[in-house]
Amino acid sequence: ALVSQAEWRKGKLLWEVGGVS
Repeated sequence: ALVSQAEWRKGKLLWEVGGVS
């Protein structure tokens, strides 16, 4: 199942802030 766009954007933000970028 696809995550909602809101959840995806939140996850992406946390991922970037986490320093994985």
